[in-house]
Amino acid sequence: MDQDKAQALAYRDQAWAGLRVLLPEIQKLAEGDYSGSDRERKLVQVLAGVVAAEIQARTEDSRPE
Repeated sequence: MDQDKAQALAYRDQAWAGLRVLLPEIQKLAEGDYSGSDRERKLVQVLAGVVAAEIQARTEDSRPE
């Protein structure tokens, strides 16, 4: 693995680890427990962005070099 890929992987791992502090709120949303608050809307937006970025990164990782 080249240095750029290793750095990108480390960044992705760090980003996912940073979401751990939001786990209680994420679990509530996953259970369907939401009130439609501004914070929840922002959290959903952040999670959608993270998932989209991860899908894109995995797509790029699976391409032959």
